[in-house]
Amino acid sequence: MAAQRLAESYRTLSAQADQILEIEEQLRRADRLSTLGELSAGLAHEIRNPLGSIRGTAEILKDGVDPDDPRHEFAEILIKEVDRLNLVLENFLRFARQAPREGEACNLNTVVREVLDLTRRQAERSNVAVAVRLAELPPLAGDSGQLRQALLNLVLNALQAMPDGGN
Repeated sequence: MAAQRLAESYRTLSAQADQILEIEEQLRRADRLSTLGELSAGLAHEIRNPLGSIRGTAEILKDGVDPDDPRHEFAEILIKEVDRLNLVLENFLRFARQAPREGEACNLNTVVREVLDLTRRQAERSNVAVAVRLAELPPLAGDSGQLRQALLNLVLNALQAMPDGGN
Protein backbone atom coordinates (compact mmCIF):
# COMPACT_ATOMS: atom_id res chain seq x y z
CA MET A 1 0.00 0.00 0.00
CA ALA A 2 2.77 2.44 0.92
CA ALA A 3 4.69 1.47 -2.22
CA GLN A 4 1.63 2.27 -4.34
CA ARG A 5 1.23 5.67 -2.69
CA LEU A 6 4.93 6.37 -3.21
CA ALA A 7 4.70 5.33 -6.86
CA GLU A 8 1.64 7.55 -7.37
CA SER A 9 3.36 10.45 -5.60
CA TYR A 10 6.40 9.94 -7.79
CA ARG A 11 4.27 9.97 -10.97
CA THR A 12 2.47 13.12 -9.82
CA LEU A 13 5.74 14.82 -8.90
CA SER A 14 7.32 13.79 -12.18
CA ALA A 15 4.36 15.15 -14.15
CA GLN A 16 4.50 18.42 -12.24
CA ALA A 17 8.25 18.71 -12.78
CA ASP A 18 7.74 18.13 -16.51
CA GLN A 19 5.04 20.79 -16.52
CA ILE A 20 7.32 23.26 -14.74
CA LEU A 21 10.12 22.57 -17.21
CA GLU A 22 7.73 23.09 -20.11
CA ILE A 23 6.47 26.38 -18.67
CA GLU A 24 10.03 27.55 -18.02
CA GLU A 25 10.83 26.83 -21.69
CA GLN A 26 7.73 28.79 -22.70
CA LEU A 27 8.97 31.68 -20.56
CA ARG A 28 12.39 31.58 -22.23
CA ARG A 29 10.73 31.46 -25.67
CA ALA A 30 8.46 34.39 -24.79
CA ASP A 31 11.47 36.36 -23.53
CA ARG A 32 13.38 35.68 -26.77
CA LEU A 33 10.38 36.71 -28.85
CA SER A 34 9.98 39.89 -26.83
CA THR A 35 13.66 40.72 -27.33
CA LEU A 36 13.34 39.99 -31.05
CA GLY A 37 10.36 42.33 -31.25
CA GLU A 38 12.33 45.11 -29.56
CA LEU A 39 15.30 44.57 -31.87
CA SER A 40 13.00 44.56 -34.89
CA ALA A 41 11.46 47.88 -33.88
CA GLY A 42 14.92 49.42 -33.40
CA LEU A 43 16.17 48.03 -36.69
CA ALA A 44 13.11 49.28 -38.55
CA HIS A 45 13.64 52.76 -37.08
CA GLU A 46 17.29 52.73 -38.16
CA ILE A 47 16.31 51.67 -41.70
CA ARG A 48 13.39 54.10 -42.03
CA ASN A 49 15.47 57.19 -41.29
CA PRO A 50 17.89 56.72 -44.23
CA LEU A 51 15.00 55.64 -46.46
CA GLY A 52 13.26 58.93 -45.68
CA SER A 53 16.42 60.82 -46.59
CA ILE A 54 16.82 58.83 -49.81
CA ARG A 55 13.21 59.48 -50.78
CA GLY A 56 13.50 63.20 -50.05
CA THR A 57 16.71 63.48 -52.05
CA ALA A 58 15.16 61.56 -54.96
CA GLU A 59 12.19 63.95 -54.97
CA ILE A 60 14.51 66.98 -55.06
CA LEU A 61 16.51 65.44 -57.90
CA LYS A 62 13.35 64.54 -59.81
CA ASP A 63 12.02 68.10 -59.46
CA GLY A 64 15.33 69.51 -60.74
CA VAL A 65 15.37 67.38 -63.89
CA ASP A 66 13.32 67.91 -67.03
CA PRO A 67 10.53 65.27 -67.30
CA ASP A 68 11.89 64.21 -70.70
CA ASP A 69 15.33 63.47 -69.21
CA PRO A 70 15.85 59.72 -68.45
CA ARG A 71 17.15 60.72 -64.98
CA HIS A 72 13.61 61.92 -64.13
CA GLU A 73 12.34 58.38 -64.66
CA PHE A 74 15.23 56.98 -62.59
CA ALA A 75 14.30 59.30 -59.71
CA GLU A 76 10.66 58.12 -59.95
CA ILE A 77 11.83 54.48 -59.85
CA LEU A 78 13.98 55.29 -56.82
CA ILE A 79 10.99 56.87 -55.02
CA LYS A 80 8.77 53.87 -55.83
CA GLU A 81 11.42 51.43 -54.57
CA VAL A 82 11.87 53.38 -51.33
CA ASP A 83 8.09 53.28 -50.83
CA ARG A 84 8.15 49.53 -51.50
CA LEU A 85 10.90 49.04 -48.90
CA ASN A 86 8.91 51.08 -46.39
CA LEU A 87 5.91 48.82 -47.03
CA VAL A 88 8.06 45.72 -46.54
CA LEU A 89 9.30 47.17 -43.22
CA GLU A 90 5.76 47.96 -42.11
CA ASN A 91 4.56 44.44 -42.94
CA PHE A 92 7.52 42.94 -41.07
CA LEU A 93 6.81 45.07 -38.00
CA ARG A 94 3.11 44.21 -38.10
CA PHE A 95 4.09 40.53 -38.14
CA ALA A 96 6.72 40.94 -35.40
CA ARG A 97 4.42 42.84 -33.08
CA GLN A 98 2.42 40.63 -30.82
CA ALA A 99 -1.17 41.67 -31.38
CA PRO A 100 -3.06 42.07 -28.11
CA ARG A 101 -6.01 39.79 -27.72
CA GLU A 102 -9.08 41.93 -27.46
CA GLY A 103 -12.07 40.97 -25.42
CA GLU A 104 -10.48 38.02 -23.61
CA ALA A 105 -11.53 38.01 -19.96
CA CYS A 106 -8.99 36.87 -17.42
CA ASN A 107 -9.66 36.02 -13.78
CA LEU A 108 -6.54 37.08 -11.87
CA ASN A 109 -7.40 34.98 -8.80
CA THR A 110 -7.76 31.85 -10.92
CA VAL A 111 -4.38 32.49 -12.55
CA VAL A 112 -2.72 33.04 -9.14
CA ARG A 113 -4.24 29.81 -7.77
CA GLU A 114 -3.11 27.85 -10.84
CA VAL A 115 0.46 29.11 -10.50
CA LEU A 116 0.54 28.40 -6.77
CA ASP A 117 -0.88 24.90 -7.32
CA LEU A 118 1.77 24.30 -9.93
CA THR A 119 4.59 25.43 -7.64
CA ARG A 120 3.25 24.13 -4.30
CA ARG A 121 5.46 21.01 -4.21
CA GLN A 122 8.57 22.96 -5.13
CA ALA A 123 7.79 25.48 -2.37
CA GLU A 124 7.34 22.63 0.12
CA ARG A 125 10.65 21.03 -0.93
CA SER A 126 12.33 24.41 -0.53
CA ASN A 127 10.77 24.92 2.93
CA VAL A 128 8.99 28.03 1.70
CA ALA A 129 5.61 28.86 3.22
CA VAL A 130 3.32 30.71 0.82
CA ALA A 131 0.64 32.95 2.31
CA VAL A 132 -2.13 33.99 -0.07
CA ARG A 133 -4.73 36.68 0.46
CA LEU A 134 -6.90 37.12 -2.61
CA ALA A 135 -9.55 39.81 -2.97
CA GLU A 136 -12.56 39.56 -5.23
CA LEU A 137 -11.58 41.29 -8.44
CA PRO A 138 -13.48 41.94 -11.65
CA PRO A 139 -12.26 40.06 -14.73
CA LEU A 140 -9.33 41.70 -16.50
CA ALA A 141 -9.00 42.13 -20.24
CA GLY A 142 -5.84 40.34 -21.26
CA ASP A 143 -4.07 37.13 -22.10
CA SER A 144 -4.30 34.73 -19.16
CA GLY A 145 -1.49 32.60 -20.63
CA GLN A 146 0.95 35.50 -20.64
CA LEU A 147 -0.13 36.55 -17.16
CA ARG A 148 0.31 32.96 -15.95
CA GLN A 149 3.82 32.86 -17.41
CA ALA A 150 4.76 36.17 -15.78
CA LEU A 151 3.45 35.09 -12.36
CA LEU A 152 5.11 31.69 -12.66
CA ASN A 153 8.41 33.41 -13.41
CA LEU A 154 8.01 35.61 -10.33
CA VAL A 155 7.19 32.65 -8.08
CA LEU A 156 10.06 30.53 -9.43
CA ASN A 157 12.47 33.44 -8.99
CA ALA A 158 11.23 33.92 -5.42
CA LEU A 159 11.74 30.23 -4.65
CA GLN A 160 15.24 30.32 -6.11
CA ALA A 161 16.01 33.43 -4.04
CA MET A 162 15.20 31.48 -0.83
CA PRO A 163 17.39 28.38 -0.95
CA ASP A 164 17.22 28.08 2.84
CA GLY A 165 13.46 28.44 3.02
CA GLY A 166 11.31 31.33 4.14
CA ASN A 167 7.88 32.88 3.87
